[in-house]
Amino acid sequence: MDRYLLYRFFNGQATEEEIARIRQWEQSSTDHATALKQERKLYDMMILARDTGAQGNHRIRPARYYWGVLATAAAALLLGVFLWLRPERTDSVNIAQNTISVPPGQRVNLRLPDGSDVWLNAGTTLTYPPAFKKEGREVFLDGEALFEVARNEKVPFIVKTYAKSVSVLGTRFDVDASRQRNTFRIALFNGKVRIDGQESDKPVFLSPGETASLDTDGRLAVTKTTHPEEYRWYEGLYCFNDKAFPEILRDLERYFDLEISLNNPDVKDIILTGKFRISDGPETALKVLQNSFPFQYTKDNNLITIY
Repeated sequence: MDRYLLYRFFNGQATEEEIARIRQWEQSSTDHATALKQERKLYDMMILARDTGAQGNHRIRPARYYWGVLATAAAALLLGVFLWLRPERTDSVNIAQNTISVPPGQRVNLRLPDGSDVWLNAGTTLTYPPAFKKEGREVFLDGEALFEVARNEKVPFIVKTYAKSVSVLGTRFDVDASRQRNTFRIALFNGKVRIDGQESDKPVFLSPGETASLDTDGRLAVTKTTHPEEYRWYEGLYCFNDKAFPEILRDLERYFDLEISLNNPDVKDIILTGKFRISDGPETALKVLQNSFPFQYTKDNNLITIY
């Protein structure tokens, strides 16, 4: 399998066809599955070793960037082995943290020290230790992430956010918790999660097919997940169902690092359903929306004005 294609996949830039091709190749033999895991470790180590070694703050760059740092791969892998062979670090109170920040317009797939998989959406920051403590696996999230948690009944996995904490043993769920956007929403796909709030709040448990979100009064509301396709962003798709046009524009700002000005208040009540590929860019997205109702726009660098 072409390594550049694999890095595009790890960096969240592969198309649906490329993802299907990689998955088919992975499942065709155990050797291919092992090779994919090895490339994945190499990719993760290069991310963490790019600037300041295995500790510090990092921003994800496009996959093509990593061809320029392949020479650091061996050192990065040795660094990873060094961390894995030092379990005493997990008991350190002042253990250094890794921070991954994903810029607008990108997404990234990362494997955590316990083997859990996490997809990070655009504008998301995840902080986690090089090795988890024995009493718990804790990460801090600001933004949106899809978690596939490696099951360990003795060591809970805890996602901390600005609003609430989510505890699981092994499951698949999406968390959208952004202080800047004032959002908190959890969609559970399988397994079970517990949502903890303030000390006076009772924990809330979710079952598969349920979504929990904060209402305008700051209370946690649990509903059925009516549109699971909206969580396909990790596949590179932006799907929206019965969504107001201004809300869609806010999502475009987030995905493409744009400022969008809406100069026609008459369109605020227009509700749309559809999808497009994020990698096709903002202008393609606007053309998709224009197929639903006519509007005009101008673009000046990162400012889009809609009439």
